Amino acid sequence: MGVKPNWRLLGQISLALTAVVLALPAFVVGLGGGLLLMRSIRFWRDAATGALWMKGGAIYLAVWLGTVLLRQAVAYASGAYTATSGTGRAIPHPVNPTLAALSADLVIVSMGLWIARAAALVLKYRDDERAAGSALR
Repeated sequence: MGVKPNWRLLGQISLALTAVVLALPAFVVGLGGGLLLMRSIRFWRDAATGALWMKGGAIYLAVWLGTVLLRQAVAYASGAYTATSGTGRAIPHPVNPTLAALSADLVIVSMGLWIARAAALVLKYRDDERAAGSALR
């Protein structure tokens, strides 16, 4: 008697590895795209309060919303949304694991966009602080 491999389990492990391997490129795409999109946002400092403000970003917002909508479409296509019967019970249905992994990686793209936005804001704040400090000397 030989040991039979559990193909279903091996397939799930393979899919999980695929999702993890694609996570880094998804993050890089989100971060790079976010840094490029930050060029469309204008920063300024309020003279009265010293607060740093930013304006614009309609293009950034459109790309981010597009990413969210794409993720929802991929999740729907994967079968991740549960169908229910009239009684409210979930109806078993197949889920496409590859599309489900892609949907998860699109969340990581969105994270990259937001991290790039935060980094640009922090860098701009530091630059303005340095400029203000050197102007006082």
